[in-house]
Amino acid sequence: MLRTIHAAILRWTPLLLTALLLSDVSPSAVVFAQPATAGSAPVQAASPAASEDEVTVACYYFGNYHPGDPRNVKAKGPAWSEWELVKAARPRFPGHHQPNVPLWGYADESDPQAMAQKIAAAAAHGIDAFIFDWYYYNDGPFLDRPIDRGFLQAENNAQLEFAFMWANHDWLDIHPYRRGAPRKVLYPGTVTPETFDKICTHVISRYFSHPSYWRIDGRPYFSFYDLTALLDSFGSVAATRAALDQFRAQAVAAGLPGLHLNAVVWGQPILPGERQPADAPQLVRDLGFDSVTSYVWIHHVPLPDLQTDYNVVRDAYFQYWSEAVEKFDVPYFPNVTMGWDSSPRADQRDEFGNFGYPFTNTISGNTPARFQEALALTKERLLAQPDGPRILNINCWNEWTEGSYLEPDEVHGMKYLEAVRNVCGPANATADATGQGGVRKLRLLPPAAGNPRNSEGDFVQLQDGRILFVYTHFTGGGDDNDAAYLAGRFSDDGGLTWTPDDVTIVPNEGAWNVMSVSLLRLQSGAIALFYLCKQADDDCRTFLRTSTDEGQTWSSATLCMPPRGYYVVNNDRVIQLANGRLVIPAAQHVRAGETQFRPGVPMCFVSDDEGKTWTRGAEIAPPPDSRSGLQEPGAIELKDGRLMMLCRTDRGCQYRCYSSDGGLTWTAAEPTDIQSPCSPATFERIPQTGDILMVWNDHSADPALGEKRTPLTVAVSRDEGQTWECVKNIEDDPAGWYCYTALEFVGDRVLLAYCATDASLPPLSRTSITCFDLDWLYDWQHIFNGRDLSGWEGDPRLWSVRDGALRGETTAENPAHGNTFLIWNGGVTGDFELRLSFRCNATNNSGIQYRSQRITEGQLPNAWVVRGYQHEIRNELTLPSVTGFLYDEGGQRGRMCLVGEKVIWNADGTKQVVETFLDQQAFTQLFKLDAWNDVVIVARGPRLQHYLNGQLVLDCTDNDPQRARREGVLALQLHAGAPMWAEYKDIRIRNLE
Repeated sequence: MLRTIHAAILRWTPLLLTALLLSDVSPSAVVFAQPATAGSAPVQAASPAASEDEVTVACYYFGNYHPGDPRNVKAKGPAWSEWELVKAARPRFPGHHQPNVPLWGYADESDPQAMAQKIAAAAAHGIDAFIFDWYYYNDGPFLDRPIDRGFLQAENNAQLEFAFMWANHDWLDIHPYRRGAPRKVLYPGTVTPETFDKICTHVISRYFSHPSYWRIDGRPYFSFYDLTALLDSFGSVAATRAALDQFRAQAVAAGLPGLHLNAVVWGQPILPGERQPADAPQLVRDLGFDSVTSYVWIHHVPLPDLQTDYNVVRDAYFQYWSEAVEKFDVPYFPNVTMGWDSSPRADQRDEFGNFGYPFTNTISGNTPARFQEALALTKERLLAQPDGPRILNINCWNEWTEGSYLEPDEVHGMKYLEAVRNVCGPANATADATGQGGVRKLRLLPPAAGNPRNSEGDFVQLQDGRILFVYTHFTGGGDDNDAAYLAGRFSDDGGLTWTPDDVTIVPNEGAWNVMSVSLLRLQSGAIALFYLCKQADDDCRTFLRTSTDEGQTWSSATLCMPPRGYYVVNNDRVIQLANGRLVIPAAQHVRAGETQFRPGVPMCFVSDDEGKTWTRGAEIAPPPDSRSGLQEPGAIELKDGRLMMLCRTDRGCQYRCYSSDGGLTWTAAEPTDIQSPCSPATFERIPQTGDILMVWNDHSADPALGEKRTPLTVAVSRDEGQTWECVKNIEDDPAGWYCYTALEFVGDRVLLAYCATDASLPPLSRTSITCFDLDWLYDWQHIFNGRDLSGWEGDPRLWSVRDGALRGETTAENPAHGNTFLIWNGGVTGDFELRLSFRCNATNNSGIQYRSQRITEGQLPNAWVVRGYQHEIRNELTLPSVTGFLYDEGGQRGRMCLVGEKVIWNADGTKQVVETFLDQQAFTQLFKLDAWNDVVIVARGPRLQHYLNGQLVLDCTDNDPQRARREGVLALQLHAGAPMWAEYKDIRIRNLE
């Protein structure tokens, strides 16, 4: 079962794997690897390790900066939040800086837009997760609005993960605290076992299955702040352990793979009433925690002076860290603290000194530069532990009243966040400023007064680097036939941000409206704008305008469908074939002179003169007794020159047919295994890989969804639409309504526009512009960093990095001592897909070893020898000695399969050539002599496939039980003999188990 991969994945955990079967199937069969529901366990396997220089960065978040919490309202009034203490703070001694003024203003963190700003900034600066200080007392939750109303409602919450630290400490009446007054306990941190049961049920059911909830090894992370209070809640270690075990069991029963339970440990209490356990390491061991961590440095380091120097505190904390690693049996996640100054919580009328919280000494000299140095040292220490964790946490995102915050202020601006980015980002960020990472919601176009619906748009990239998005802006009602015009927005940063105001592209020139845009860069260089113009019950047809000045002006409209009728053509549907033909897939529902809306009958309109004249193709018969017929067709040109069409139906699946004459005639439509409601699919070819990307409402996991247009799913086909892999959900709200999609490929990122509504809005009323990264889609792991040989082992005389490429080179003065290899240390390869680019000279040959065995280690002069499958690398054009053949390095079978062959090695050890499919002329046209070539290796079970520059060049099935290899190391070869060089770059791998 394929797990739906969420937007952010811890980089030190094993890859979450996909499964697919590339097999010969009938034309109408479609094989899927299915996405599981959120919360299913990741598949664990021997997989490529994460980059050795990456760590996961979590940041604590304190949520008392919003009005309206019921407890605060009762105690302090409806408008109160802890911002009031920030505003009231004053300098308390010489050199003391207060108040600290937030650069973003005193924002309400429970407002989704305010939280979205925080999420975007955190993600863009290398932070992977917020750990919310989460409160739940005997009478229920407290300070949960920033989570429930803020984070979970923020449109971009897929950019950042979140988790909880249960702040199970006493909540005191100290906001502010008047010195000498009783420290009244308002809400005790000790809870009843019944309350703890409620907590477990609440977090499991409401939060742990959220796609953005932070997981370690697939298990939701949940931390406990006060171990002593936890013990007091149950009365004994045994009872506490039983409660935690039940918590884990309850999570498993809910479909989760378990829990990662973390304990915050300390030696120096801060809050009044805090007590440290007598033997924290033993208690952690007895309670079965998975890891330990710290909340703030001063839990371990006393502050001897009113202004204690930051580096003094840092160095003392580092000493504690070293001790903690030795004392605890579980991983310790280190902390980096930005600062400390709790004076805003002290009554400003009182003398300030070290009299007890919040009258405590402060940390001074905590400049952004020093904070960055502390981060760098922490990361360095983490990476120096070869088997240690790759996680650190930061105090804090917004502890404004304790003087530890990353949010920008009027003095330092973004410098503390920039410090995080400089050390831990952007490669470490789940979603950085350039759009790397998982799903990012970039722009919502919601309905508004006088604008009840925004829908059905498309993109085009302009020559000046901008992107134009044109969509249907309704001004009457929100029905398909209500008044609307075509509006445009622009982006100058690859789609990440968009202009705020509409530009009219085409006014409402129809009696009813204009809608359903297709934008296309023609082979002539002009931009084509196709759209429907609705005039009457029997007159809805496509028109074309072109622009030769990058959308500044448009030609007059040309009718593309001369026969009158009501035709449905979706947005982002028109295509131009390799031979220049334009194809408009359409479905007719009303014939001229009629008013009855009939089941859809598809056909294509084609033009061989870039839209000047059009021909109507043959109709495709819908399935008998279908109420819908074949609706909203889409077409794509296949590599063999045929066209493939998919149509939505009321039969629970997409129907498919083929054309061999450029769209004029079609085979009979047949059902597929692409399960969906009566909702369309969009599919386009990915330029970088040559694969097909499809977007649709996948109902295979839950046919009971009926006609609901949810979830919104993407998948990839490597075999021209026969099978699908990398199945991932973009949206999965059960009440969501997602359809009418448009795709645009911008670098290594995919822009996706679609109607996106929920239970609060009418269907089709709102459009979302979202993006996702191709690495996320394919689950790629980059195993060469482009800078050095980290993660690789080989003869240092022969291997180096030059201009971002791995380079192996032998010379007469510096020869190889036999065939030698640069071995990847990231793990064992089993079923996988590898992609890379190479170039080499013609004096010798190189190779890519996979599923191979290392047979020398530490044996000089050549300690780097492997044997096993080898993908040959050569700079030659003459078959059979060319790049791509399969060689049995160090074995007895020699050239196991030549380029252009389909071979089976039988169980008795004999070789059978089943087919030859590539001749000399084809290879000469395919291979790029003296240049970079792209290689793909797919190993799945006994089947081994080699691709060169996007084309299959070898297909070998190894069923020999004695000599076949199912797993082994990955390596690059330098061949003994004549001097040579070979270079490799863009090396990526993904597991297919």
